[in-house]
Amino acid sequence: MGLSNASWLAAKDGWAVAPVEVKAIVRASGKDAKDYLHRVTTQDLNALPPGGSAYTAVLNAKGHLLADAHVLVEQDAVLLVMDPAAAVEAIPHLEKFVIMDDVTFENLSAALRIVPLLGP
Repeated sequence: MGLSNASWLAAKDGWAVAPVEVKAIVRASGKDAKDYLHRVTTQDLNALPPGGSAYTAVLNAKGHLLADAHVLVEQDAVLLVMDPAAAVEAIPHLEKFVIMDDVTFENLSAALRIVPLLGP
């Protein structure tokens, strides 16, 4: 479901809020979280400062796409936002390879929602 033409026009000169999106939202925390995700996703996450965001992909060992995700770097963690169906396979895959790294994954999906906000 997208925005109507009237909503798009309203966002051009003012603000518009799109429908709430149900996404899987996972928080990776720990001193190695950003570096670990840098190594197991397709994005250069180490270059992102706190508040920075990027689009990335989670691939399996054979290079098959498990999920595409938006990441947001926090001061002490990294948020991953992805399709809930893709998260079913991607999150266990990410957790499986945490061996010596200080990384903890917490699923925040039940507590948070994405509200798209458009404006000038």
